[in-house]
Amino acid sequence: MRSFGRYFLFVALSLFLSQSFAGDPPVKLSNSGICHDETSAFYSRTKKYTVYENIEACLSSGGRLPRGHAKSSSDASSPTSDKYNRDDWNHWIDKDGDCQSERAEQLIRQSSTAVLFDKPDNCTVDKGTFYDPYSGKVFIDDDDLDIDHRVPLGYASARGGSAWSKELKEQFANDPENVIAVSKYLNRQKGAAGPTEWMPPNHKYRCEYLKSFDGVVQKYGLQYFPAEKRVIDKMLAACS
Repeated sequence: MRSFGRYFLFVALSLFLSQSFAGDPPVKLSNSGICHDETSAFYSRTKKYTVYENIEACLSSGGRLPRGHAKSSSDASSPTSDKYNRDDWNHWIDKDGDCQSERAEQLIRQSSTAVLFDKPDNCTVDKGTFYDPYSGKVFIDDDDLDIDHRVPLGYASARGGSAWSKELKEQFANDPENVIAVSKYLNRQKGAAGPTEWMPPNHKYRCEYLKSFDGVVQKYGLQYFPAEKRVIDKMLAACS
């Protein structure tokens, strides 16, 4: 009788614990650094992961959201924009009339050695010594680099920039605070993603990247989507 009582107590306690702590499924941080909650299409497919209690804890650890997460139905009240047209954002202009576009100017600024030009007119850069903080690597050849907009043009358009004048769009697209020479591969991997969807693989640079990104957003009065703002605020707090 006594053993039956202990067995009954064990079953009851087990049931109580399972009911008491059965909340939302844990968040999985995949080996590739993506935070998957139960809304992610890859949640059940992610087999190698670190468990976090919630999405905020996962992001604070350096993880990022799956691409497209910030545009979920929970953001139905987010700012809307007209269809993005890259041609409306006149970029790589020659501000000072010296034949060097803003692309060339950024390469010159970023090279730690004197650049070499591909033609005698010194208009376009061919080689230099370019440190890419996204990857943590040094590149020599301009062909291996893209000029990234820290805050992508499409991202800005969807968060208030679509209503800007052409002059302001041009200023934004050529602002030295918003451009940086980085690995061509990483720039194209990033696309129009923000920090909740993509972060540089160089972990040591992530907080600086986030602060620079947010600095441009604040400078131009852009509006994060509500879900993004909650996550980015937590990420910024974790950095500080």
